[in-house]
Amino acid sequence: MDDLMGETKFYYFPIKEYNGNNIMKGDAVMSFSRKPKKTVQEVDTNVWACTNEDCAGWMRESYSFNEVPECPLCQSPMNKEVRVLPELDNS
Repeated sequence: MDDLMGETKFYYFPIKEYNGNNIMKGDAVMSFSRKPKKTVQEVDTNVWACTNEDCAGWMRESYSFNEVPECPLCQSPMNKEVRVLPELDNS
């Protein structure tokens, strides 16, 4: 066993080779794909928007539990608006 004040030793045990590089156990290997990205359709969406000018809070109408919600950030009243947002996959 090495003395704490003694010489530090480093051991290298290659596990396997990946693209010509030695990979050790615990090393992260990243890969990238050039597949075309799926386009996300944007649709008109009903939202609740905070009436306080200093607050940027808003939520999708489908995610509100109250008939007329209050802002979860500043507790101000909210008004209905329509915004163009990415369509969510409900699966």
